[in-house]
Amino acid sequence: MAAGGTVGTGGSRSAAGGAVGSGGPLGDGGALGVGGSTTSADDAASTSDLDTCSSDADCASSCIWVTAPTNSSQCTATYCCGVPLITNKRCDANRAAWASYCPSQSPTREICPCLQLCPNEVFGCFGGRCATSCPPAADAAPDVAFVASGGAPGSGGAGGMGGANAGSGGLPGNGGAAGTPVQAPVDCSSSILNVFPRDNTIPGWTVDRNNATTVGRVAATATSELEAESLIDGAAVAFFATPNTPLAFAWQTYVNTTLTDAPGPDYATVSLYVLQMANTQQAFALYTSLLTAPLYSGRTWMEPSSPLIGSDSRLADTGDRWWINFYKDNCYVEVSLSPSYGPAPDYTPGDATTKAAAVTFSQAVASKM
Repeated sequence: MAAGGTVGTGGSRSAAGGAVGSGGPLGDGGALGVGGSTTSADDAASTSDLDTCSSDADCASSCIWVTAPTNSSQCTATYCCGVPLITNKRCDANRAAWASYCPSQSPTREICPCLQLCPNEVFGCFGGRCATSCPPAADAAPDVAFVASGGAPGSGGAGGMGGANAGSGGLPGNGGAAGTPVQAPVDCSSSILNVFPRDNTIPGWTVDRNNATTVGRVAATATSELEAESLIDGAAVAFFATPNTPLAFAWQTYVNTTLTDAPGPDYATVSLYVLQMANTQQAFALYTSLLTAPLYSGRTWMEPSSPLIGSDSRLADTGDRWWINFYKDNCYVEVSLSPSYGPAPDYTPGDATTKAAAVTFSQAVASKM
């Protein structure tokens, strides 16, 4: 009997393997094509349930629980700005595994390059998977980046010679069922990054090219008090004071050269802080607790601000800037716009034009949450 077709090779494996890819049915002589890297049937069903989504709310972009220990010897893991964009179900399952086998421990953050997929990337549920999408400029289909990775498509079996009758060979294998493309790393605070305006998405405002810390990035990010303090010169202490436990902190600065009451050479500038908390209750707790911190307690706040921004908001004129604090969903936000006074020679305090600009900027940020 003549030899059958050679085995088609499956995709290379990334982080988590996909389910078994199905090769083509046997021809009279061809061998089966091999799909992506394998898991058992039970694992495949479990993976499908935990890793699928039906809406954007099912996706947890900032989850640090990147592994699921199965015993106490697996309590070492690292994550960086490429944390997988995974479902809340998967995040909760991984976190429960850490609590069970590695109590009081968690993965540690690794410093690595943070690459942005595209200038206007959007995070959410696409085709049943948590991913980032780059909306098309025209009518082309959006580019979607799935970070949960498996095998690439198998090539199927090559045609076998068969016996007396020539075999047709295996049809192409489908590859790993969970074998989705792996593209550039996505920032660990992707849901926060989606909140940050890009150039002129709020008319007149562009990223400040003179800030060496944040230029060239959607935002500078941190996941610990020490990292946040290194970004904003120690001003993050109150954000991380017990019992506050932010999951992530992000910062960007902007400039507007067209605001009439803030002429050059300094123009109008905005500093935007966004802190992602575990839930809405923690965001509200941070919002309220900061009023007792020294930097906040001495201010005269209009609370709630008018108009109301997010779930609750306050506004103060510090004498040189408009300062707006608000929270919405699980995020706490600060917008600081300078100056709060009008132009020379009067330098009118409480300038209405710059105040309106601060409110508009804050509303635009809140609308993306």
